[in-house]
Amino acid sequence: MPSARHELWSPPCTAQSEGLGETPGGTAAPERRWLVIEQPGAWGHSALRESDLDLEIAEELAARAEARGMRLQIVRRRLGRVPDERRVAMLACLEPENRWLEEVPIAHADELLDLDLDTFAAGTPTGAGRLLDRPRWLVCTHGTKDPCCAKRGLPVLGQLRGVVGERAWHSAHLGGDRFAANVVVLPLGGTLGRVPADAVPEVVEDIDSGRLPLELLRGRAGWPKAVQVAEIAVRRARDLRGVDDVVPVGAEPEDGTQRVTLRVGGETVTVRLRHTPTGTMRPVSCRAEEETDPGAWTVLGVSGAA
Repeated sequence: MPSARHELWSPPCTAQSEGLGETPGGTAAPERRWLVIEQPGAWGHSALRESDLDLEIAEELAARAEARGMRLQIVRRRLGRVPDERRVAMLACLEPENRWLEEVPIAHADELLDLDLDTFAAGTPTGAGRLLDRPRWLVCTHGTKDPCCAKRGLPVLGQLRGVVGERAWHSAHLGGDRFAANVVVLPLGGTLGRVPADAVPEVVEDIDSGRLPLELLRGRAGWPKAVQVAEIAVRRARDLRGVDDVVPVGAEPEDGTQRVTLRVGGETVTVRLRHTPTGTMRPVSCRAEEETDPGAWTVLGVSGAA
């Protein structure tokens, strides 16, 4: 069995996940603030630290983002090297009642350290850029991290570019390699997995109309995994596709389970879930160093009107 990260598992992680019937619900990123940095050129396994971005700047950005509980996400407009230093940073706030996306122009990489992350962390635009009125689409095409992401992500990005143009970006690792093609819509936070290229026009139509494509939904970024799973379960049971049809409130542990509270149509709904091992070891990425069991969520019960 392979042990080094440059070696690949066979069959690919996506094929193994699909063969096991693994469901991707509850696998979106938990951060509610996304600091998205455009980094042109080639990326290594770590897009932040193995690129043309000065390593000191990269490490300082990572430290600042981590200290504020932010996700630091690397993107690029196109493949290949671009000598121009100009780039943008995008600051996405994913709060349900305070969703916004600010684009800040960056003339030189050093200016990334001038970003007012404290104001951003407080849920307020920095004022250094412009607020975007249309979502940005991030598609994981990070082949040096996992070849499945490039193989499945590049066709999806190509289709997206044909529909939304430059609002679609190449993205570094979004998590959940085995669910490629992976897409995140900002500032909604909607995280989609196993997106077929031919479904892109319908997916864009759904999002632009304020609907979530439930069949592809991994979860909404910004919430704990249990909350994501509970929201998906309630939405699918009642065919609630409107973005704000279900509003997560929070989760708390209860006798070895998770008790999740949601607002649905003005009513409070409670969902109890348990996370347990599946009993099947598998690679969660084609370059994973070892097999693991990611476990699975079980919905134990739903109470409350909806």
